[in-house]
Amino acid sequence: MAAPGTASESMAPRTARVGVFAAALALGAFNLGSYWYLKRASADFVVARRAADAPPYQVGTVVSWNRPSPGALFGWSRPEASGTWTDARVAALAFRLPGRPEQDLVLTADVIAFVDPQRLPVRHVDVFVNGAPAAEWRLEHDRPTQRTVPVVRGLVQGDGVVRVDFRFREVHSPAELGTGPDTRLLSMMLLQWRLDPSTGG
Repeated sequence: MAAPGTASESMAPRTARVGVFAAALALGAFNLGSYWYLKRASADFVVARRAADAPPYQVGTVVSWNRPSPGALFGWSRPEASGTWTDARVAALAFRLPGRPEQDLVLTADVIAFVDPQRLPVRHVDVFVNGAPAAEWRLEHDRPTQRTVPVVRGLVQGDGVVRVDFRFREVHSPAELGTGPDTRLLSMMLLQWRLDPSTGG
């Protein structure tokens, strides 16, 4: 048996301290994980609430985005004289139809891409409608151009809410590319959009 004051006895408090430290680390990791989970859940809740409160829309109406952008969910900068730039890797908008449409629709958007002939000559945009892949856009110049997205009737629920997500494969600011001082993550400016009945077969 070890005598009092030997190494065996002195190790006990040290082991206890290590155990307390490990428990504190585990508790801290749990709290940090809980924080990020709740933060993400709260953000998702806010986006879902905004989508549920999407502005009503009548098919055939042109919606301009050169003023407070109706239906913007996230990922957009402030409106400008011509339209509204995206300012994130993903940007989304939503609107509400009177109900599920009787036929497929097509969304036509007038857009301008932020490109640079040498550093970023092409923009690739993946477009999703209510979570389903709907279109792939290739934008090659900084002049206004039209792109379309099919809105399949089956993707629209009875509440008529349509959410459109734009996911950008290349995300850079003018400052990063050395083309200007703007630090926003510019990818595409949305000028206006409209929804019409699809003429496809």
